[in-house]
Amino acid sequence: MVRRIAALGVGLVVVMGLSFAAGAGESPALTLYGEVAPGVTVSAASPIGGYVDGISATAGDIVADGAALLEVRGAAVTAPCDGTVRLAGAGLGLDASTLAERYGAALYIEPANAKIVKADTGNAYVSEDNKTLRVGERVYLASREDSGLTGTGFIAQVSGKAFTIELDGGNLPLDEKVRVYRDEARTPSLRIGQGTVARNPDVPVKASDVITAMYVGQGDAVARGQLLMETGKVNGQPLDSTIRAREAAIVASVEVKVGAQVSAGQSLATLYPLSGLVVQVPVPERDLDSIKIGGEVGLEFQSGGGVTGIVGTVAGISGLSVGEEGDPRYMVSIEYEDGRLRRVGMSVTVVVGGE
Repeated sequence: MVRRIAALGVGLVVVMGLSFAAGAGESPALTLYGEVAPGVTVSAASPIGGYVDGISATAGDIVADGAALLEVRGAAVTAPCDGTVRLAGAGLGLDASTLAERYGAALYIEPANAKIVKADTGNAYVSEDNKTLRVGERVYLASREDSGLTGTGFIAQVSGKAFTIELDGGNLPLDEKVRVYRDEARTPSLRIGQGTVARNPDVPVKASDVITAMYVGQGDAVARGQLLMETGKVNGQPLDSTIRAREAAIVASVEVKVGAQVSAGQSLATLYPLSGLVVQVPVPERDLDSIKIGGEVGLEFQSGGGVTGIVGTVAGISGLSVGEEGDPRYMVSIEYEDGRLRRVGMSVTVVVGGE
C-alpha cells in the first residue's frame, strides 16, 4: 500500500534580501528551512497466514533492494506417530482441506507398530480390578491356540467394554486370536480380555489452508512430533517465506515480534523507499504566492559539508495548515534527484528565486 506522508513540526525561517540566481531588477529570494521526509511509504506484507519465525531488520535500518526483512512460517503439521510417510497428493501450494475432501487427509503415516488387537472384556477374569482399563497401560498377550505365539503392547483406546491394543513386540501373526493379561507371566486372574490381531491402519494427517512448505516425501521414515509440512492462508502471493525489500529503503517500523501470529496480507513492516524521499518545508500563508507546483527551487543540504547547487521541483502543496492558530502554514513537498544517500530528518535550506 502506498500513501502520502506529511512531516509535521519542521522549523521555518524567512530571510529577506537573499537571492537565488537573482540579478538586477529581480525581487528578493525567499529562503526557507525544511527537512528530508518520506514522500511515500510501502508496507511489507505477509504472503501467508502463519507466524513470524525471524526478524532481520529494525527501525532505522537502511536496506538494499532484495534485503531480507522477516521470515514467516505457516502452521506446523507434525507426525502423530513413528512410521513411514504415505502421501495422498500433498504438495507445495496445494490446499490441504481440498486434499482431505478427496483423499481423507493431506497425507498418511503408516505406523511403525504395524499390528493392533481389537479386544473386549468378554473373557476377562471376574474381579473388581479387571473392570477398569486405562489408556497407555502395558499389556501382555498369548495365542489361544499356540503357546509359542506371544506379544506385548499398550492399550491405545477404550470404549466401554471394547478396547484397542497397539502391539510393539512379539511374534503374533495377523488374524491370530489372543488373550490379554496385565502381567508378563500371563496369570489367569489378571486376564482382562481377548481379541484378534489386525493390521494397524494408516494414520491420517489432516490440515487446513494451503501447504506452504513440505519437509517429507513418499516413503520417508519419521518420528512422532517430526515436522512434516507447514500450512497457511495465502493471499494470492508467492509462497516464499522470506519477506524482502522490493527496493532500497529506510525501515520506518517493524510491527510484529518473533512468534506473532499473522494473517495473509497483514502489514509486518513499513518502509520509506530512498527513491521517494522528498524535502518538506512549511510555508506561511503570505508566501504561498511565491510557490508554484512544477516550479524549481534551490536546495542546500547541511550534511556532507553543505552541498549546494541542487535543483528541486515543487511537487505538491498541502491543503491543510500545519501552523498554530492565527499563523497558518502549509506543507510544501519538493522532489529532487541528488544521487547521495539522504536520511529522514536531515536539514535542508530551500531558496525560492524572485522574478
